[in-house]
Amino acid sequence: MAGKESRALLRLNTVDHFKVFCEESAIVGFQYIASRSGWCSKLTWIILISAAIAGASWFISNLVEDWKNTPTMTTTYTTDKAIQDIHFPSVTICPDESDPLGYIQK
Repeated sequence: MAGKESRALLRLNTVDHFKVFCEESAIVGFQYIASRSGWCSKLTWIILISAAIAGASWFISNLVEDWKNTPTMTTTYTTDKAIQDIHFPSVTICPDESDPLGYIQK
């Protein structure tokens, strides 16, 4: 009998802790699970949160798999040339608005 009571107490404590976590959490949707709203609303939020976690897990697993298949390699070469003789790539940034803050002087 003591085993059943301790399991029931542990379950009660776990449920209480989860309810407090949901009430105090800043994660969107968890407050609605712990609220006194109807079961349909709670079920909807549980499904939405589960779908979001599943989607995020799927994206992360795909990224990890891509990284395993094609890891990034960085190689450093040295040269004896003068800095003026080394060709560097050009980078041009064109804003959508021409000088919105008035930094370019005419």
